[in-house]
Amino acid sequence: MASDYNWNFLLLPLFDFTQPSVLSVTPAGNATGVPTSSTVLAQFSEEMAASTVNTSTFELRNTANVLMPATISYNASARTAVLTPSGALATGMKYTATIKSGNSGVKDARGNTLAANYAWSFTTAVPTGDVTPPTVSSVSPANTATGVALGTAVSAVFSEAMNATTVTASTVQLRNASATVITAAVAYNAGTKTATLTPSSALAYSTTYTATVKGGASGVKDAAGNALVNNYAWTFTNTRTSGCYTTDGIFCFHQ
Repeated sequence: MASDYNWNFLLLPLFDFTQPSVLSVTPAGNATGVPTSSTVLAQFSEEMAASTVNTSTFELRNTANVLMPATISYNASARTAVLTPSGALATGMKYTATIKSGNSGVKDARGNTLAANYAWSFTTAVPTGDVTPPTVSSVSPANTATGVALGTAVSAVFSEAMNATTVTASTVQLRNASATVITAAVAYNAGTKTATLTPSSALAYSTTYTATVKGGASGVKDAAGNALVNNYAWTFTNTRTSGCYTTDGIFCFHQ
């Protein structure tokens, strides 16, 4: 050859050694007024191994460091991890989301881990409007009353206006000493905020009855949707054992 022939070439690594990072999160770090129904998202800088994005590597905890039950999924096209809480978050509460690094943390498609745990916090919204649960102000017959007339209706007065559709035979009940539900009609008077249970037939002599207004998610609720916190129950007894009584409890005589 008349002269040397030189050329250049570049050696490229066969493998990806770049560690993934978190590009953006939702809710944003230090966000306030976050809806209690929000999901938590984290977008990565590159494609991740979906199997490593799970409940062990992506967590949400409240201020007491209690782990929030949730489902975790991974959207490959958006390179986004999605944490969906199992129920609504508490109002006015600070939460911290964490994506874990290391051998037991999230990894990209080539097996590279995050350089360090990625954590951020946000605070849920404080509700406005009526958030006060209703209570039972008074009942009739009174709790532990005796000598109650056989045809007496049972009533409960609430502390505030109620959602009439929640005051039904399923949420206001009367049971005898054997815990058998007494067949009855239940009505709600919006003007007096009173639920009234009227037995379909006269009550039995010498029997203790228990009336219950149910609370909780399946119980009675006020007009704003707030539920009675707990079941409200009271008892009364008809102690008349002789003579003649009409269905309205009035004494009568046979001639």
